[in-house]
Amino acid sequence: MKWTMYQVLTILTLIILLFFGDVGDIPINVTPGNDGMAFILMLLGAMFIFGVMGCAYLLLMLQLQKKPDLFQARFWKSAPILLIIIGVISITVYLMLGMSGSLFEWVDGHRWFMYVLLVYFIWLFYFWIVSIVNRQTRDKQKVPGYSLGIGVVVLLIIIFMM
Repeated sequence: MKWTMYQVLTILTLIILLFFGDVGDIPINVTPGNDGMAFILMLLGAMFIFGVMGCAYLLLMLQLQKKPDLFQARFWKSAPILLIIIGVISITVYLMLGMSGSLFEWVDGHRWFMYVLLVYFIWLFYFWIVSIVNRQTRDKQKVPGYSLGIGVVVLLIIIFMM
């Protein structure tokens, strides 16, 4: 029961993070420029990614406390392929909505929707990494931590290379 309460607190923390991002009107896009503002926005984006992935990490670690054999389930054997299929379908739907203009209308009216999409794609990426690391690691307690490190580094490289 106590681990479930910690999971609820983690989800509430994520909701508060998203709320402050929405209310604070923090820009989602970063335009290149010579001023220091672009770098600050990239750092804010990096902190956002770390916060979202950190919440996924905490949820997974707390679930491991409740169910230590979590990574022994049959799901994790097919998870990499399954998550890639879900990711490709999700990106396709995202692009179709973006090209039709529906996505822009939703985001214009409800900015929080874009944050929900960002969390969805970041978590999908994180759990895809978890599924791959789970296959390669014998000590299953270290899977969430390794995955967090790999995921944050990969996403930061992507952000700072743009």
